[in-house]
Amino acid sequence: MIKTPPDIYRRMLKAKRALMLLVTLSIPLLIQLASSAPIIEIHYFYGEDCPHCQALSTLLDKIEEEYPNVKIYRYEVYYNETNGALFDEFRKRYGIKVGGVPVLFFNDTYLSGDITEADIKAEIARLEAGDEVSSRGEEVSPSFIIISGIVNGIINLCTFAVLILLLTSLLTLNDRRRVLIIGFSFIIAVYLTYLLVGLGIINTFAFAGMNSNLRVVVIVIALLAGVINIRDYFTGQSTLAIPGFAKPKIKDMVRYATIPAAGLLGVFATLIGLPCTVGVYLPILSVLSGKTMLCALLYLMLYNLLYTLPLIGILAFVYFGTDPGVLDEMRKEKKRYIRLFGGIAMLIIGLLMLLGVV
Repeated sequence: MIKTPPDIYRRMLKAKRALMLLVTLSIPLLIQLASSAPIIEIHYFYGEDCPHCQALSTLLDKIEEEYPNVKIYRYEVYYNETNGALFDEFRKRYGIKVGGVPVLFFNDTYLSGDITEADIKAEIARLEAGDEVSSRGEEVSPSFIIISGIVNGIINLCTFAVLILLLTSLLTLNDRRRVLIIGFSFIIAVYLTYLLVGLGIINTFAFAGMNSNLRVVVIVIALLAGVINIRDYFTGQSTLAIPGFAKPKIKDMVRYATIPAAGLLGVFATLIGLPCTVGVYLPILSVLSGKTMLCALLYLMLYNLLYTLPLIGILAFVYFGTDPGVLDEMRKEKKRYIRLFGGIAMLIIGLLMLLGVV
C-alpha cells in the first residue's frame, strides 16, 4: 500500500475543514432570506399590434410601480418565434386550448382576454395572503444553487464509499495514469447520471405543474430525510445508505478495472445512492422546474459539477499518493458528523420551502 505523507494528510484535513467552514458560514444567508417579502411573478404574453395588449401593458406598468414585490416578465409573440414557442409550453402546462393574447400566467392560474385592474389585484392579494406564491424558480439566486451543490457533494457518503473501493482495487495495477483515467470515468458517469435523473424529475415537475400538493410532498421528503439523518447521528445507524442487496454487486463490478466497467459502476452507484442525497436534490429540482429548460439545464450542470467536486478531490489525493484506506477511515470516522450536517441542511431547505422563500 502507498503510505500517506504527513504533509498531504494535514493539507487534506485543512481543505476539508475550510470547505465545511465555508458551507456552515453560508447557511445563515439562506436563513436571512426568510425575512424577505414573497416575490410574485407574472408571465405576460402579448402581441405588438394587439389593442387589448397595449392597454394591458400600460396597466401592468402601473401595477409594477404600485407593487414592488411583483415582477412581470413580458413576451411578445407575434414577431418573436422563441416567445411563441414558450407561449405554447405555458398553454400546454395550464391546459389552455385557445392561443389568443393577452394572457397573464401566475403560478397556479392565469387571466386572459379582457383583463381588468381589479382582476390582477385580486390575484396579487390572493398570492400575498399565502395561497400559493408564484413560480419561485426565476428568483433563486446562484449562491443558493452553489451552496446546495456543495452541501450535497459533502454529504454524498454513498458514492464516496464506492469510489474509494474502486480506487483501492485499482492501486494493485501500479499504474497511476490508469487509476486517474478509470477514476475520472467513474466520476463522469456519476455526473451524467445525476444530471439526467435531475432533468427527468424537472420535466416531471414542469409537466405536472408545481402546485401546492406536489410542493408539500417535496417539503415532507426534505424534512423527513433531515430528521432521519439527525436521528442516525444519535443512534449510529445508516438508514439512508446503499441497500444491502447492492453491495455484493458493487464489489463484483469493482473487479473489472476497465473504463466501461467504471462507467457502469458510476451509473449504478448513483442510482442506488439517491436516498443519500434526495433530501437536498429534490427541493432544488422542484425550484428549477419553474425556470426555462435552458436555464434549468445550465443551473443543473453547475450544481452537479459542485456535487462531484469532493469525488474529484478524493481521486486527486489518491493519485498524488494518499492511501485510499486512510480516506476510508476518515469517511467512517466522520460519517456520523456528516449525517448530522446533512440532516440540518435538509431541514433548513425544507423550512425555507415551507416559509415560501424558495
